[in-house]
Amino acid sequence: MNHKGISRYIDSEHYVVDKQLDKNKHIKDGFVLDILDKTLRSYRYLISKLDSKIDPMTADSIKEYLLEQNGEIDFIKFVREVIAQLKQEAEVTGEHGKRATAAMYQTAIYSQNQYEMDSAYLCLDCP
Repeated sequence: MNHKGISRYIDSEHYVVDKQLDKNKHIKDGFVLDILDKTLRSYRYLISKLDSKIDPMTADSIKEYLLEQNGEIDFIKFVREVIAQLKQEAEVTGEHGKRATAAMYQTAIYSQNQYEMDSAYLCLDCP
C-alpha cells in the first residue's frame, strides 16, 4: 500500500513457492492472483469509502484502518495500550502489582520484537 509516497506492507496469509513466480519474482499463478485480487478490491473499496477523509491520514493509519476493517487486531498495539492503562492505574492507585504486570508485559513485547528482528535477519539468506 502506498500513500503520499510512503509504502506500507500488509501481510497476507497466502504463500507462494518459486514455481508460482516468474523470473522477476512476480506471481504468475492465476489461482493465487484471483484470491489476492479479491483482497485488493476489498481494500480499494474501503479506501474509496474514506473519500476526502483519507487526505490527512498517514500510510500507517490507512494500513491500520484496513486491518481493523478486516477484523485483524494489531496485538502489539493492543498490549501497549494495556501497558499504558496499567501504568496509569498504578500511578492513581499506587498499586505495585499493576506496575509489575505492566513491566512483565513490556518485557514480553520487547522479547517478541527482538525475536521477529532476529528471525528476519536469519532469514535474509533463506531460499
